[in-house]
Amino acid sequence: MSYLDPDNNMSFSFQKNPFPKSSIGDAQNEEKKNWSVDQTLKYMDKTYSTQFGDWVHDERNLLLSTYHMRRLCKDYTTQEMAKGMLWIIEDWSYENASSLICGVCETLPAHQQGELVRLTTSSWNLVPHTINVIASLMRDMSPDMSAEFIISTCENWDPLIVTNTIINLSQQFSWSVSFKQLFVAEIYKILTLYEPSSSTQNEKEILITSAKAQYCFEIYKNIQIAFDY
Repeated sequence: MSYLDPDNNMSFSFQKNPFPKSSIGDAQNEEKKNWSVDQTLKYMDKTYSTQFGDWVHDERNLLLSTYHMRRLCKDYTTQEMAKGMLWIIEDWSYENASSLICGVCETLPAHQQGELVRLTTSSWNLVPHTINVIASLMRDMSPDMSAEFIISTCENWDPLIVTNTIINLSQQFSWSVSFKQLFVAEIYKILTLYEPSSSTQNEKEILITSAKAQYCFEIYKNIQIAFDY
């Protein structure tokens, strides 16, 4: 049975640190590193005699929260956006949390969408919660956007799980042969971006890019076999 079959009682959970160090500028690094959404909102409530923190935490304000978070994407890194969103959805239902994530992601480039999904759902079970977010965003994507999005979302996942995820999504969306061919070609294009260049990279960077290239190549070969190319 497919690992996405809900009757097989299998689930996958990816526990990763969702807040890698952000590079914002030396003058702001220390302040940003210690930034707390909770403390900031408490300060605003105290200063302006408001209950903004309670308002943001209220799931009934989902649409307005999504609108405001979209506007903030221009001024903050993906890691910072993820930190703020995780604070907002801490006690939310999966349905509303997924709606916020998808609503904010819709306005972003595919690779940034993938990164934001990965950071905000890192502690969720893959089935059914994370996969529902992935499917919602990929439903209307072109082949190149789909490939870019899935590679960014699934970074550091087991390649076999990535492959199974892609296969199940392709079946769910009834991808045509031409769509699959373009998708596989885009995966290969992404792979070539990670090919190390000794002339422009130091030894550490070469090791990192080599590992990413190998990771993408394994997914590429698995998908080729799965799609019978």
